[in-house]
Amino acid sequence: MPNSIPRSPRRLSRPVSTDTDGSNDNSSRAESGNSQRTSATQTDNDDKSGIVTIQVSKAFAEQAALNTITKLQGEISVLEDTLKENQERFDNMTTEMMVIKDMIADGKASLRKHKEKTKAKLSKYKARITDAEETIRRLKKAAQTQNAAHSLRDEPEAEMRRLPAYQGSRAEKDNMDPITFIDKKNCCSMGWEREFQERFDKARKSVKSASKFLYLPGRTFFVDDSQHALAIGPLAQKSEAHNFELASTLDGMVDEERELFFDLGKDSIFYAGTYRYVRLDHLYPDGVPYSNNIHGEFGLTIRTLSQTVVESQIQRPSLRHEEIAELIKSDTIKLEFIGLQCVGFNYELYHSITDATCAFTSHEAGGVKRNYTDASADSSTRTSDNKRRRRE
Repeated sequence: MPNSIPRSPRRLSRPVSTDTDGSNDNSSRAESGNSQRTSATQTDNDDKSGIVTIQVSKAFAEQAALNTITKLQGEISVLEDTLKENQERFDNMTTEMMVIKDMIADGKASLRKHKEKTKAKLSKYKARITDAEETIRRLKKAAQTQNAAHSLRDEPEAEMRRLPAYQGSRAEKDNMDPITFIDKKNCCSMGWEREFQERFDKARKSVKSASKFLYLPGRTFFVDDSQHALAIGPLAQKSEAHNFELASTLDGMVDEERELFFDLGKDSIFYAGTYRYVRLDHLYPDGVPYSNNIHGEFGLTIRTLSQTVVESQIQRPSLRHEEIAELIKSDTIKLEFIGLQCVGFNYELYHSITDATCAFTSHEAGGVKRNYTDASADSSTRTSDNKRRRRE
């Protein structure tokens, strides 16, 4: 196929012809003649258009076309290989997707079975929980019935009732006059026992009685005969985990007689008589937790018990009130019952310490200031004063 290229500025007088085949002279000459005529005509046209036409032989053109076709065939072969690889990848991906779909389908089936099994188990558990709740309700009801028939204080009170009662004369608990040398509000700070003992020693004058007193603020409870009594205090115990050690309220008082004082939850303090300590630790050898209805049975508050725990500590540093309250609530600190057996009633002492003429009215840094009224005052006035103090 003839190709055209831009002609140079210089015009060519005749075309250039290339003959690659010299085997047939006659044909060459004929073709040459034709070429010359065509070239002449083309030359004239080229002269007009400015384009130079180069003619090649048919064999050359065929060879060039063959080379182009061969090159295209090579490129097509490469494209076919690439397409084949891509097709293989696509087929692999399709296979993997089918596997994944199968796995998803299997997973859905397994999940459905698992849900059904879980639902069945939950139904069984729900039935068991319902049965357990019903059992708990029955047990609570039985416990309430048992508590109604058997209270925490039954056993210790039964122990005290077995002891012989005091047969002598004693003031009736409901008609007693309060003591005049101290009241309950003076027994709330550290060291109050020493002040109580000092005032007690001065108030009883020369009356012969037990040398020591026993007063457990808010923690003395009389058995129904109003003679013997129970007291509650911290059990002797030690805890390394919480770093405390407590002594029993009445350690060292076994078989010792003391003058017992009590209160009725108000400011006034009363004289109960001469009492002896009785052990009851065999009833609850591990102590009694506060949660075991201590408040319900006796009305004891954690605040009241915290103060006696403070006084019972024998290890330093001491626990703070907040720490003690938490240890009592959590039943870490256990309590104990103490028996108090009435063995006498000292009327002379009773009249001495309830005499209005012996009332203490103020404190001074150097000790206690005592206010004496006129000994010649009308006795009826003293009697009315005693009545006003009764059960304050």
